[in-house]
Amino acid sequence: MAEKKDAPKSEAAVTLKSKPRTVIEFLACVKGLVGDNIEAYRPVLYRGHRDITRKLVPEVARFPFRREHRRSWMCRTKDQKKDRSAERGLYNFFREWAASVMPAWALQGDPKEASWRILVLARHHGLPTRLLDWSTNPLVGLFFAVRGEPAKCKRRLRCLYCNDDRIHNSAVCVLNLHRDTFTIQGLAASNQNGNAPYYGYEKEEGKEKDPNRVGILRPPTISARIAAQGSLFTIRRYPNKAITRGVTIIPIPWDARGAILRELDQLGINQGTLFPDMDGIAEYIKWTFSERKQ
Repeated sequence: MAEKKDAPKSEAAVTLKSKPRTVIEFLACVKGLVGDNIEAYRPVLYRGHRDITRKLVPEVARFPFRREHRRSWMCRTKDQKKDRSAERGLYNFFREWAASVMPAWALQGDPKEASWRILVLARHHGLPTRLLDWSTNPLVGLFFAVRGEPAKCKRRLRCLYCNDDRIHNSAVCVLNLHRDTFTIQGLAASNQNGNAPYYGYEKEEGKEKDPNRVGILRPPTISARIAAQGSLFTIRRYPNKAITRGVTIIPIPWDARGAILRELDQLGINQGTLFPDMDGIAEYIKWTFSERKQ
């Protein structure tokens, strides 16, 4: 089952032929991909998708924001006065409307650093931003791939990913770039970046600059959920371009989702442990007492 691979060198994502149907088979795939990599500052990242066709772009780069704001949905300038983007508008409204309930830590540091703290807080509470959520725990990525209802094809006609019932497999995306993480302080310290949400960092890659290099942000532990999920964020200058370099996709068969979810529960990976608040606990209790459809 294990498929030993180095981090892909090309820009294209790699999809494994193996389709694990159990947690053990999934972990064997992960072991084959990353070996014994346990570097805290250069972690391997995992993200679960209910639909294998979903691209690795953050929420602010998805419908409806891009369609409704075709010309100005993304922040492209450091000059806040000239920026009329939907992304800037989302951030500004959150900053002003949440001011009375903003925790003290979010306003620490200079204004630039504080702006990025507020953006992380906004993403944590569900605001669409250019930050894309990942986990350092492969089982957390697997949980998010198999929870909820399976993904049904939204096209009028069958696509290459459809089964007989027009349901798609799920997937766990593995990002193995062997790259250092950085903190909010480090992000704000770069002269290439402006106040949130403008991220303009470019990195020399050989003789050429990579204008859309993937940065890995390690957020402060602002809640128990951050720690429980092993949360990190990726960030890019152009968030509308899907992350593909260094990505390996592990397909999860749609009809194995229910069994895997129950296995994860036996291992202590469930809604209650990953969302350790009253909402998460209530959702987990409801799930344990509900009729299983998978």
